[in-house]
Order: sequence, then C-alpha cells, then structure tokens
Amino acid sequence: QVSPSGTTTLSQAGVFAGGVADEPGEYGKTTANVTMVFGKKLSNGQVTLEYARRLVALAKQLEDHKHAEDEPIPSVVAFVSPPGSSGPVSPAAAGYLAFRSICNEAGIDVSAHTFIVDEIPMVTGSRGLHSVLGNLKRSIDPEVLARARYTLISSDYDLFRMQEELRLTPRQSPLRPLQSARVPIDYVFAFYPFCVSKDPATAFFGRITVLCSELSVVLSDLDNVIGGVGFFNAENLVRLRQVSAKLREMTRLIQSPKAIAAEGGFKKDMREQCEVLETSCHAMREVQQRLSPLVESSQELSSRELERCRLLLSGAIQNIQTKLDPDSGLALNDIAAIAEEVGTYEASEREKGKTKPGKAAEAAELSEQTEALERVADVRSTRKRRTATRVTRARSSVKSRSSARDEN
Repeated sequence: QVSPSGTTTLSQAGVFAGGVADEPGEYGKTTANVTMVFGKKLSNGQVTLEYARRLVALAKQLEDHKHAEDEPIPSVVAFVSPPGSSGPVSPAAAGYLAFRSICNEAGIDVSAHTFIVDEIPMVTGSRGLHSVLGNLKRSIDPEVLARARYTLISSDYDLFRMQEELRLTPRQSPLRPLQSARVPIDYVFAFYPFCVSKDPATAFFGRITVLCSELSVVLSDLDNVIGGVGFFNAENLVRLRQVSAKLREMTRLIQSPKAIAAEGGFKKDMREQCEVLETSCHAMREVQQRLSPLVESSQELSSRELERCRLLLSGAIQNIQTKLDPDSGLALNDIAAIAEEVGTYEASEREKGKTKPGKAAEAAELSEQTEALERVADVRSTRKRRTATRVTRARSSVKSRSSARDEN
C-alpha cells in the first residue's frame, strides 16, 4: 500500500516506467516547490543509512517550505532512482515507503504534498530527468509548473559530482533537462555520516567512497570523447592523477602494520580490502598513462584505446562501490532515532512559526526602521550644514580682519 487512501499500490513486479503519482491536491495559480530526492542502491532490499540521511534532509526541507510562507503553495516530491536491479521494489519506491513510515512515526502530516515515484537511468548520456519533468507536467498545472522552484536532495559528494558533470560535460549530465528549461535550482546537501565515524575502518572507507565519486566525473568526460561530442578536459586528467595518488597513499596506509597494531587503528584483517584498492589503483594508472598523450600532446587515440580506458575506469569504480562502501541497511534502532530527529525538528519549527510575525507586522516593523534611519540621516545632514556655516563665518571674519589690517 502506497497512499493512505488506497488509491495506489505497488505491484510485485515493480513496474514504475511511467511513474506512480500519489493523489494530486488542489493547485492554485501560484508558484510551486518541486523537490527531487535521488535514491541509492538498496542493501538486501532495505533503505541504507546514507539513503535515510537524504530522507531526513527531505523532511526538514518540507518543514522549511511550510513555515517559509504565510500561505501554503503546491509542493511536489519526486523520488528518483535507476530501476531496481534485483527485487520487486526500486530504490525510489523503497525510499518513498521509508519516508512515509518515518513521517508516521514522527507524527508529521504530509498529506498536502504530491508524491511521484519515478525510475530513470542515471547513467551518462541518458535523457536524465526528462521523464520526471513529463510526469510533473501531467500532475501539475503547466502555468504553475512554469514558475516552480526545483530543489535537489542527495548526499553532499553525490551533488558535487552532478554539479561537476553539468559544468564540464553538460551533454552527459542527468541534470541537462533542468538546465535547458532554465529553471531555478537549489541544492540540499544531505550529511554523509561515514567520513566522520568514530570507527577507523568506517571513516577510512567513507573517504574512499567520496574519492570514487570524483572518478565518475572523469568517466562522464570519457564517454563524451567516445561519443565524439567533445574533447577530454585537462582538468579531469589532473583530477584522475590526484585521486589515483590519494588512493595509492591510502593503500600504503592500509598495508602498514602500525595501522592495525596501534591504538585506534583497524580492528580487523584488511587484506581483502587492500587487494581491491591495489587492483583499482593499477587500473587507474593504466588509464592515466593512456589518456596523458590525449591532453598533453593533442595526440589522437583510437576508439579501441578509448573503450579500453572506459572499461578499466568503470571496472575500478564498480569494484570500489561494491566492495568498499561502508553503507549498510537500517536497523530498528536507526529508524527510531531518525523518526525522533525528524519529530524534534518539526516541533521546533512549529514553535518558531507560532512566534514568527506575519508579513503585515514585518512590513510595519521595516517601515518604522526605515523612518528611524531617515530621521538619523536628516539630523546628521543638518549638523553638517550647521558646522559648515560656522566654519564659513569664521573664515569670513578672519578675512575681514586681515583686510582691515592691510588697509591700515
């Protein structure tokens, strides 16, 4: 069951090609808030801890929108993810169900929002968010959608990757449709919890996951070259070298005996993870050697060499994401803690809304402040004029005295 009214259900086959829309509410002829949450691969069919942080950011964003305006405006939330590789539920659908469950636990009413679950291929060179925009046009008044503000929610490193792809290789970016539509875009960066974990191994692999997202930007640029629609950016060659150097340094660190024996070091055998890092570093070194002439000496590479580079780089990315990602499925205590965090934030925002003055009171206060500033400015200008008059009179008296002396 997806919606409380029972109008929309999830089929076991998980078919969401056209998108599943919850009951659309009444929309006025005002602007709308369109929020897109990017999903992440599930762990054993469950929403992961990182994905849950994106859902927490969504709940807080909706509360901010609710208290930002005196009059409510249409709000649409789209859960976006690639199609589910295994299981009947896609990451987008699982994220929607988890979000509704969190809101129910926290006692938050989200019935005023319209929800859309959409599966899109987020790979490079795809049509990206075209299908999402198409579903929005079928759910919202086109005049309202034309003046809508879009908010994208994902982990911080994931949004940085999307921004870099949009800047360097817009043809390969999934955000290209939003850029072509010239709509205002806000980014909400969900907190990535693993880089600051107290567990050394979790923090270590969290940093590796963030570095791996940088390689996806290079892969997007490489697809651009293979498709014959652009040149390889020298900035991405520098990016590849820097990431490769950092991963080699982390490989040496994980092999150090002190990293295991020292207090606060790794508490388990890391040989399997070390092998994954070594294999990935070797692949990146070969890609770096093959791509260097393409930038430094403008040497052309054959399609076979470019495909070889793409195969090596994509294999390294997939190897790291599959075997070194510290993310895991949510436990029962995690769900309770997240619901409590969302409920506490909603209560604090509600209290702020009670004490927040209305637009009329704010306008009156602003008018009073403006009048006070104008009075201060008038007093200062009067003082300046009086001072100047006194100085002028003093100078004229001095001149008259000097002229009288000259005559005498």
